[in-house]
Amino acid sequence: MRTIPVLIVGVLCLAVSAGGASALSYELTDLGTLGGTSVALDLNNHGQVVGYSEMGDGTLRAFIWDAVNGMQGIGAPGDHFSAQGINDAGQVVGGTAGQGFVWSEAGGMQYLNWGEATAINEQGQVVGMRRVTENEYQAYVWQEGMGRTDIDTLGGNSYAYDINENGTVVGTAYTSGGVAHAYTWDPVLGLTDLQTFGGDWAVGHAINDSGQVAGTAYGFFGLHISSLAVDWDEINGTYLLPTIEADSQGLDINRYGAIVGSSNEDNGPWHAALWHPDYGLLDLNQMYTAEGWSLINAEAINDRGQIVGYGTKDGVGRAYLLTLILPEPSGMLLMGMGLAGLGLRIGRKRT
Repeated sequence: MRTIPVLIVGVLCLAVSAGGASALSYELTDLGTLGGTSVALDLNNHGQVVGYSEMGDGTLRAFIWDAVNGMQGIGAPGDHFSAQGINDAGQVVGGTAGQGFVWSEAGGMQYLNWGEATAINEQGQVVGMRRVTENEYQAYVWQEGMGRTDIDTLGGNSYAYDINENGTVVGTAYTSGGVAHAYTWDPVLGLTDLQTFGGDWAVGHAINDSGQVAGTAYGFFGLHISSLAVDWDEINGTYLLPTIEADSQGLDINRYGAIVGSSNEDNGPWHAALWHPDYGLLDLNQMYTAEGWSLINAEAINDRGQIVGYGTKDGVGRAYLLTLILPEPSGMLLMGMGLAGLGLRIGRKRT
């Protein structure tokens, strides 16, 4: 196990320029529902989306959505499952605290009886957390034919939330004293303690193939600020991302370093947010024209620049998909081709 010192280099200021905000726009798609509210949690590079929706009777059901078939339930009604991750092969993972699953259209449902599954990469490596005792949880990596490997701990519970194509895992591990630290883990180096990102405790949410981590630091960062989205890498350490006004959380990161999550106003509502390498912090509620919507959280972003999450439509909770609208070719020439690679620049590879 290695311990990496935290280097705080962030500044707490709003980084939205008028030019940056106007350079991006999205088409918003209502993903529908299975009977009640719905939440989108992940998507792949083919635009397939997964999450969960309430049924008409109030129970939860995992779903998969695509532009052709719309929203379809996964598993049996009454499973109370949430679909939390999908790879480009269409393999879906999810579950509850007590049981996980891997599902595909070709292979059907495979139950993982030891615990919840949260993410899957293109190699089919699955991460999640298993219940050891009633109050004890441990992060794991599992692959068909290879079995399960339990991830090291810091003396307390541990949770795994993402895995990249190198097999590096990111998550949260509690110390024996009950303090949550972000961490990365791989089979060679074992667990790397990222500590608390400069806060009192921290969560590591996502990792890209370069080893760059998106997460959240919790603590006192100033008046009305108790959580901040974080961008971490081994070379530069911790960067505390700008915030709209008060709290923020970083939930996903792309292969080029764009991060999605949410940020809120002082004593106000949460806004789905994108931290773009070129444009800084963007409030996604300013990036589309659909009426009746308020986007609360951005959960994931793919290599095509599509973003999924949840918000409200006419006051009712709803899953959404944002698809990047690229400028016309003539417009890009007038802008010096500055946005020519935009669809790739804000893409994500959460696998």
